[in-house]
This record gives sequence, C-alpha cells and structure tokens, in this order.
Amino acid sequence: MNRFEAGQDETERLREFHRRLWEALVPSNGPAGTLQGELIRCFGRLSAEYVQNGMGNAVSADHKAFYGSLETLMLDTLIANRGSALSTAEVDAFVTVRKNLEADWVHRQRSSVLTERDEVEGPALDDAEQAELAAHRTAPDRISWEPLFDLAERCIANRCLANPELVELAGRPSPHGKLTSVDALFCAPAKCPLCGGRGFVQPDEAKWPKRCSCQ
Repeated sequence: MNRFEAGQDETERLREFHRRLWEALVPSNGPAGTLQGELIRCFGRLSAEYVQNGMGNAVSADHKAFYGSLETLMLDTLIANRGSALSTAEVDAFVTVRKNLEADWVHRQRSSVLTERDEVEGPALDDAEQAELAAHRTAPDRISWEPLFDLAERCIANRCLANPELVELAGRPSPHGKLTSVDALFCAPAKCPLCGGRGFVQPDEAKWPKRCSCQ
C-alpha cells in the first residue's frame, strides 16, 4: 500500500486504513497488545472525545490520567519517528503539541470552571475573571485539536506502513494471533496449495469432498 501524502484528499482511504487496523488490533476494552493497535486506539478515542465533547471530558480532573496517557503515547511514538515515516516539519509539529500539553490542560480546565460558573452556577464573573477567561481562551500555547487530529490521522497511518511488523510497546515482535504484519491486512491471501482456495479437497477414493486443513 502506498503512503498517505500531504495535500491530497485521501479521507476515504485513510478512514478505511484506520478501520481495518481497529477491527484487527483493537480490543473492545482495554489497551491493544501491539504498538500499532495502541496508536489506532489512541487516535480513535481522542478524536471521538473531540468530536463528541470538544475535549470536555479530557480536561476534567477525573479523566486527566486516562486521556493524558493516550495523548502522550500517541505523541511520543510519532516524535520518535521510527522508520523515518514522518517529515521533519511533521515531527516538529508534534513536538510543539507535546510541549504544550500541560499548559493546554490548565487553560482548558480553568476556562471550563469559569464558564460553568458564569453560565450555569453563578454569580456572574467580575471584570478580572472575565479578563482571565479571555486570556485562557486565547493563550498562544493552547492546542488546536482539529488540525492536530488531521495531521495525526495521516502520520499514524504512514508510521504503521513504515513499520509494518507488529510489535509490543517495548518494540519486541508481538504477533496478533496469526497476524504478524500490518501489510497482511491489505494483501489478498495466498491460495492454499491443497485446495486452491476452494476450502475443500476431493480425495481419490471418496465420494464426498473433505474440508481442507486450511479452514
């Protein structure tokens, strides 16, 4: 499979790539057993949180550890750039986001508290608090999540293509059942030499065919 290039409309191909890896490598609960599966899981969980809640849950103190672990794993893996799958500019973009993670959380968490009080709980914010809220909302080290996810979606796919052998987080080979490589998900399976892909064999001295051992 060809890598995903910047500046090209490959939305459908990217979604199909992520979908196949998710179905093959991501369990219904808990972490994946491979680094490639974890990258797909991190992106899927974080992007869903952004679309559904605008990262609202991610800034709550109760969920910070969960979402923070997803963010750091995704970013640190992309920054490591094993296999030189990413350009220098792409790596630099993720380095900047990684550097601003904690500051972004502070800005969003405080903005959430002030907004909740102003719009729901009361009393209304005074002038100093209004200024503080505006400063948090426009802080230069806040993360723009939508462009980040657009970039990460493509870079994760390219990282998996450049490093197709399934490995655990520590880098050791980690087959997922019979699956050992991302490439296998996008290649037509080889036909069985016994049955030619039919799923059954016809013995010389038997009336009925038998199920092939490949099934």
